[in-house]
Amino acid sequence: MPRKTPKRPWHEQARHLTPDAFYLQIRAWPDDRLATRQDDAHHLPQEHREYLQAEHAYRQRNNHRDPWATVTTLYSPQAWTTHLKTWTLTRLQQGQAHLDRLPDEYARALKAQYQYRRDHPWIKDHA
Repeated sequence: MPRKTPKRPWHEQARHLTPDAFYLQIRAWPDDRLATRQDDAHHLPQEHREYLQAEHAYRQRNNHRDPWATVTTLYSPQAWTTHLKTWTLTRLQQGQAHLDRLPDEYARALKAQYQYRRDHPWIKDHA
């Protein structure tokens, strides 16, 4: 059954977010989505546009530095799983955009910890 109203463009939906909420959302976007959304940035409010451009510039500037590439040298799979338990839910969500940069075992652990935290909303982030 076709939709009665077409889906709104992403920038229309983004307008309804606070600038901080929008920033947290774009931090979780993969690099390719962040790059393609630059074309429509002129539709966004000024502060949203600045966040989008700053995040894009930051990733371009730090493209040669890949902290995800060092995970396997810093952590064994068991230590990585333990380390993920200290992450905030927001950080776990942002990490989902980088699963493809991790080896399978490490990506599965990150995905599992994120799902666990979503399934148990009463678990609070450590301050």
